[in-house]
Amino acid sequence: MAKRLSASDAKKISEKLRLFGIIVVILSVLLVLAGSMYPINTDTQPPSRRKAGDFEPLSEVRADLVSLFGKMVGRRLIKPSQIKAAVKNTGAAARLLKKLKLQGIVQMGGSSVAYIKVEKKGVKSIRQGDKLLEFVVTKVKSNHVVLELDGVEVKLRF
Repeated sequence: MAKRLSASDAKKISEKLRLFGIIVVILSVLLVLAGSMYPINTDTQPPSRRKAGDFEPLSEVRADLVSLFGKMVGRRLIKPSQIKAAVKNTGAAARLLKKLKLQGIVQMGGSSVAYIKVEKKGVKSIRQGDKLLEFVVTKVKSNHVVLELDGVEVKLRF
């Protein structure tokens, strides 16, 4: 069942449609004016057939750009390892670090294994990439272990 519009609602809708029509006409006029002021160049003729006043590209500048682009191909302009995101140090890493004590580091099968005493949990053996508490082990060196928590790196030493 369709609802009938009251006379005041119909008048409001009529006024909005008239205003919308006026806006469309104004935008159309502006587009026509802009198109006449800035025509689109559809000239597809080769440079030898263009008129004398037409713009011609500078071939020697283009040649320089081509050699420059050739040198840039294959080069990494920004190395992700050089970019560090802004990290907010909340102190959580330092607080957790106090619960750990490095007991020893040994070489096993080409990689290093660290033995870390965790407060109230005993000694854990870890390698690079392992998790310990909330940390991720990023490096196991001969005299220290680098741990990361939320972008903050800390070193656990003897």
